[in-house]
Amino acid sequence: MHSRTLVTVDIPEVKTDIETDRKIQNTISGLEAALERCDKDSIGSKIMNRIYLGRFKGMRNTFARAVYQAVDELLEPYSESTENPEYLDFEDHTDDLKNEYENKSVDCIKLPGGRIVSIHNHIIFDKFIIRDGLVYQKHFGQLKHEKRTKAAKKMTALPDYPYKKLYKSFEDFAEQEKYMDYNDEYEGYGYVYNPDSFYDWYCIGGRWPQMFLVKEECTDFTIGDRDYPDDYYKAPQGYRWVSAARKKDIQWKEIRRCIFNEAILKYKEYKKEDIHMAKRIAKFEKVSFEQFKGGYTDAIGEASDEQIREVYDSLKLPKRATKGSAGYDFYAPAAITLKPGETAKIPTGIRAKMEDNWVLQCYPRSGLGFKFRLQLNNTVGIIDSDYYYSDNEGHIFAKITNDTNEGKTVEIPAGTGFMQGIFMEYGITVDDEVEEIRNGGFGSTTK
Repeated sequence: MHSRTLVTVDIPEVKTDIETDRKIQNTISGLEAALERCDKDSIGSKIMNRIYLGRFKGMRNTFARAVYQAVDELLEPYSESTENPEYLDFEDHTDDLKNEYENKSVDCIKLPGGRIVSIHNHIIFDKFIIRDGLVYQKHFGQLKHEKRTKAAKKMTALPDYPYKKLYKSFEDFAEQEKYMDYNDEYEGYGYVYNPDSFYDWYCIGGRWPQMFLVKEECTDFTIGDRDYPDDYYKAPQGYRWVSAARKKDIQWKEIRRCIFNEAILKYKEYKKEDIHMAKRIAKFEKVSFEQFKGGYTDAIGEASDEQIREVYDSLKLPKRATKGSAGYDFYAPAAITLKPGETAKIPTGIRAKMEDNWVLQCYPRSGLGFKFRLQLNNTVGIIDSDYYYSDNEGHIFAKITNDTNEGKTVEIPAGTGFMQGIFMEYGITVDDEVEEIRNGGFGSTTK
């Protein structure tokens, strides 16, 4: 549920169960140790351990367990997962399923071996799709497009294939396609459910467990289910956040003061970010390997596919050096040496997707320009927003010249920044009616 409900429950005085407390504390220690061992490749285990950890922390003492038991009893009549027959009913879908089996159809693919599968077979349809009566492979190649691959051509598209032909019997259809088992007690296909159910899970305190402040010496409390660190919201010194506690232990005035101060702080941070946040209007991407290979061969020279692939895989997307930087550094794909007066054409392997009315302006890195008089041959490179859609995939090239008058040789190691790009917003004239569409690379707008 996305709503938050606050209820009060009467918890009688309970006798402390020291043995159970000890077992739960040992379990908590084990889960905390397991969390420390989890690495980036164990995200699923980490999430589950956090869920279990939160649950056990919330039941670490007798009072907390009594709270959970009281809430469970309170919500039992409204639970989706209850097994109590008092609250259950049967929803019969037999007639609807029979009508669907007799009269409806589904897109199918016939595999090379003769087996026919429907679109509900995710193993097949996650990789293949029916388009215009043919089978295409999805997410193919560097551009992640659809293509009639050899595997796809071996398959036959069967659009609007009747369910009655796909399954030998109604029973097979209901169980294999709709995943419904026959219920002997109710003599039909359907679901046993609680018609009064309102929730599928709950957390004491709601989805924001830090609801109440108590003093640190308080022992009767529960934390609730947490999936983020305990210090997400800092409690004032001498206090702790809890999800459930006895009314007499809750520090109501301190809660109001703490939350008010937190809200003021968050608001000030938001306004500060709102004022100073730069517009996010663009994204850098690699061009396809085929496009890079062509540009690399033309600009740098012949090389094997393996050598070019190694360079391609090592390409870095442009990035800013510091938070306050305006320019995104472009990195050399290969080592470049320029003697005085020499020129080099550099395929960056990068393209820029940006919003309309924005332009990427490219300049030499200031340090290279200052030390060696390194210049772009077009002084300032202009990458328009529609260049992304051109025939060359919007591949950004740079042509640089060592214009030194001091006899200095420029050496740029592979992977180091040599050019910086700055995004700029621009305007157009009130009588502008241009409708031409770019379909080319450098110089295409002058053709």
